[in-house]
Amino acid sequence: MNNPVLNRAELLIAQKRYQQAKEELKNQLTVDGNNLDLQRLLATTLIELEEYGDAELLLKGVIAQNPTDHEAFFQLARMEYDQDNYSAAENYLSEAIALFSGEAIYFGLYSSIKLITKDFAAAKEYAEKGLQLDPEEVYCLNMRSKALIKLNQKEEAFNTIDKALEKDPENEFTHTNVGWSHLEKGDH
Repeated sequence: MNNPVLNRAELLIAQKRYQQAKEELKNQLTVDGNNLDLQRLLATTLIELEEYGDAELLLKGVIAQNPTDHEAFFQLARMEYDQDNYSAAENYLSEAIALFSGEAIYFGLYSSIKLITKDFAAAKEYAEKGLQLDPEEVYCLNMRSKALIKLNQKEEAFNTIDKALEKDPENEFTHTNVGWSHLEKGDH
């Protein structure tokens, strides 16, 4: 995206400065209210702020204007996932993947849903589909590792966690995953 406001908002989101991102995006929308990228990014920010109602309205508006917007469907899936509505999340995620199957993170989220619903083989499969698209996707690496632990493939799980740590050594989710994996293995 070559829009300076979008670039700045993405930077603020990466820094977890969601309120500032929200304000900048809302200001820009007063000038460029039909910009779907701005609307989608504002919705993403609102999800982070747990303002789900407003996020949902924005995302459904984006989809109404562009029914093939896979990113909007993914954000709806993420929002439902965050609210523990896994069936709805799965429906939106299926739509996102049907529209565009080239995003590793889509499969990572699907893997996470399958872990929660205790379908560990499917969780591993979805994580591996994501890793086929991007072998360094940390979320997919973490989901694969968790699925492998549950499938009692502990050595392979630890190898996968090592890859995730190598890729992003500061990732708190990966460090938590390492701890849980040790507990699952009986290493207290």
